[in-house]
Amino acid sequence: MTCPHSHSRGVALIMALLVVAIATVAATALSQRIALDTRRSASMIDGDQAWMYAEGAEGWIKSVLARDLRDNQIDHLQEAWAQTLPPLGLPGGAIIGRITDMQGLINLNGLYDSGGVSDPQTVERVQRLLVLHELDPELYWAIIDWLDPDLEASPPSGAEDDYYIGLDPPYLAANQPMQSPTELRLIKGFDQEAYEKIIPFVTALPGNTPININTAPAEVIVTLSPNSDLEAATSLVEARAEKPFETVSEFSQHPLFQSLDISNTEDIVINSQYFMLHSDVRVGQGRAKLDSVIFRESVNKQTIIYRSSAG
Repeated sequence: MTCPHSHSRGVALIMALLVVAIATVAATALSQRIALDTRRSASMIDGDQAWMYAEGAEGWIKSVLARDLRDNQIDHLQEAWAQTLPPLGLPGGAIIGRITDMQGLINLNGLYDSGGVSDPQTVERVQRLLVLHELDPELYWAIIDWLDPDLEASPPSGAEDDYYIGLDPPYLAANQPMQSPTELRLIKGFDQEAYEKIIPFVTALPGNTPININTAPAEVIVTLSPNSDLEAATSLVEARAEKPFETVSEFSQHPLFQSLDISNTEDIVINSQYFMLHSDVRVGQGRAKLDSVIFRESVNKQTIIYRSSAG
């Protein structure tokens, strides 16, 4: 016969073990939660610090560009602002930054202005860029439809809302100037392959901007001419590295200019106003990647007109 007291003691022992087990699990879970919250808090603090450093880099680059404009009136790839800097140490991390001249690229917003006019030279240059990369030159129509405010697709290759709402997922045409050239990925005809071919040579800036011949890559220079001589454009870039052009006239008198057969130099310049700062900051567990487009209006006025961030 089982003793009632022994049974009670057995139940009490089981209950005590159960309480201890629950307390242990709860303590472990709480400890893990505290550790996770601590890591999250540290990551948030590190991320905020990284972001502040990235914004601080914008201010520093503004002063660099202001000093550059004060010291000379031409912009080229041998200047201090154009050099790739090694990673700079920060408390608990580092920052990597570089500046690119956005006026060395073809401005897609120049394809269509607010007055409803397409710039013939920009159209020709975009078409030549497409042909250079073995793409359909008529794709520029789809870009124009993305920019213009109407809802009528331009023949033969345009596209408006009736095309885009049939996609999965559906969306509408922007019908306004591009904020970023990455919008190309949304435009009819620009699959990933076409996008990757074109994106290194285009930009999206306010209005229609001239091209800086001192910073434009060979693939952009060759679009200035109906003569598709990429070899001559490449040779021009190599010669420019030794002696940048100090005037547009100096460029037009260069022997390689004749072989390129560039008939119009009205929107070719040797200085720039639009630059992009690419900054990548790591602090502890935090990271901030920031692309900032800077408009250098004068020595005393530089404005951030666009930012995109990741990380």
